[in-house]
Amino acid sequence: MSYVLCSDSGSLTPPLRQPLALGTLASAGIHGLLWLLVPLWPGANPPRITTPQTVRVVQLSPEQQRQLPQLDSPGVLLPHSAGNPSSFQPLIPKTGSGAELFPGSPPGTFPPFPSAGNSAPYTFSLTPPPPPSTLPPAAAMPPIAKGPTIKAPATPPPASRPSTSAPESLVATNPTFQPIPELSPTPTPSTAPAISPPTPSPEASVTPPAGDRPSQIPPAAIAHLQSLKQQFAYNPNGTTQGEAIASTKDWLAAAQTTAKSSQLLWKKLDLTTPYPKLACPSRLKGNATIGIVVDPQGKVVGDPDVIQSAGYPILNQAALAAISAHRFESTGEYQLFLAGFRFDASQGCPGDPAAQIDPPPSLREECLMSAFYDAIAPQFQQSRALPFRHHVEAYTYLNLIGEVTDQRILDLACGEGTYSRLLKQRGAARVVGVDISAQMIALAQQAEATQPLGIEYIVCDVQALGQIGDFDQVVASYLLNHAPTREQLLGMCQTIFANLKPGGRFVSINNHLEQPPETYGICEQYGFTKQISGDLREGTPITVSFPSEGSVFSIEDYYLSQDTYECALQTAGFPQVQWHSLSISPEGLQVFGADFWQDCLDYPPIIGISCQKPGASDS
Repeated sequence: MSYVLCSDSGSLTPPLRQPLALGTLASAGIHGLLWLLVPLWPGANPPRITTPQTVRVVQLSPEQQRQLPQLDSPGVLLPHSAGNPSSFQPLIPKTGSGAELFPGSPPGTFPPFPSAGNSAPYTFSLTPPPPPSTLPPAAAMPPIAKGPTIKAPATPPPASRPSTSAPESLVATNPTFQPIPELSPTPTPSTAPAISPPTPSPEASVTPPAGDRPSQIPPAAIAHLQSLKQQFAYNPNGTTQGEAIASTKDWLAAAQTTAKSSQLLWKKLDLTTPYPKLACPSRLKGNATIGIVVDPQGKVVGDPDVIQSAGYPILNQAALAAISAHRFESTGEYQLFLAGFRFDASQGCPGDPAAQIDPPPSLREECLMSAFYDAIAPQFQQSRALPFRHHVEAYTYLNLIGEVTDQRILDLACGEGTYSRLLKQRGAARVVGVDISAQMIALAQQAEATQPLGIEYIVCDVQALGQIGDFDQVVASYLLNHAPTREQLLGMCQTIFANLKPGGRFVSINNHLEQPPETYGICEQYGFTKQISGDLREGTPITVSFPSEGSVFSIEDYYLSQDTYECALQTAGFPQVQWHSLSISPEGLQVFGADFWQDCLDYPPIIGISCQKPGASDS
């Protein structure tokens, strides 16, 4: 059996059978009906007022103003108007003179409210505000969900404003109203009470307590900074050559007293020390000389003495630290040492590699050599009496110099003036003696005072001498062998060349450069010794020692090859260099015999040098 469901809706078109379509048609019909009926509702169209209405403005006393609700206070609900629950009753009129509301302001009329289209301005009927006693209690604020606690400085409640501000109810009811701005956020003292600044909460403060932050730098830190500053402060005391010479004499006298030996002389001590890293940023330079007294057990006696200061305490301390770290040998007798230190930033600080080459002579080297010869001046003078020095050295040297009558002679490294006096006695017109040692020159001047010959003496380092004249001959005994580097040797040769007239000669007696070290022993029979530590290399020290009245004094020479000598002399301007063997005086041969001098001739410990400056016709 089959059933068929019949419906009258089959007569509607398919789109109108949908529920959505039916709902839309019903809503449109209801809204159209309301649109036609609302204008007919009583009171919907109030009569229009075409002329402005004048209303009376009531001035509130300060007591009444304090009873007005604060609209900006949280939790206060304004009461509804009795006539219209959906709107607030205005508290002041739209128009008026404004004199009652704003005391002190010029009388005037408020501007009319803006109108919408052609409609007349809105007007409000003024009703007195409800008495304060009729205000409902403030509604409680809903609880706020607890979150992270944020502590901030407590803020005092806002102070009551003076009556020069517009009532906030007017601003609330008329958004287009612009209140008169206050000229200052702080009222004048005559019209408002003073307001204390807010006091921040101690818990919210981020400033550390006074106990955690010192109010001043601790005295210990200040003392440390001042000490560091003094380490880098330059002090010129004790840096000059004259001061170094005086210090050497005083130190030597005290050291001889300690050792109970007036004949004890000092030796040169070669030590090196790293450049202080703290001095690298300032790139300090200086030269220090330290005097050390060592007892028979190899222990340093007392504190080492700063003979010459480097000028900076940090450099002097580095030199003293090197002395303290050095271990001295036990020799069974007292020993005296002078140790020289040269400080240059190029030694241990980053810089130009070109700065690593051997520098020109420093003040340290000048002062050290000067102080050395000052100390041995009397002993050196006495060594002239050795047969070797008289019959070999002087005889060979004076023969190389030759005729000097009416000549001008410059005697470099003149010492105590022995050869200067001999040349003057042989007929030289003028003799000028130059030596780095003030004590040596003092001995020469004593001889000049005893027997005046008219010789001039100058205390100066040869490399710093410069040109002091045009001489027929420049002579030098044991000068060039004191140069430890090629640069210093060249400096000496340039001074020699500069002081020669065109065609003038240079003559010198010098340590023999190529004498084999294994033959140094032959020197003992001639009254002196030669020693070398290591192989013959450029700059190797060679120590020459002489006995003197129960003690020994030593002189330090340096090895530079014969090729290096010739290169320096030729670079200075001499076209040729001649080397001369030794000669024995007839008196020496007669007194000591030829066999005595044979070793000296076979392995000569010294040698002669001569050069000639090109003449005017040769240039």
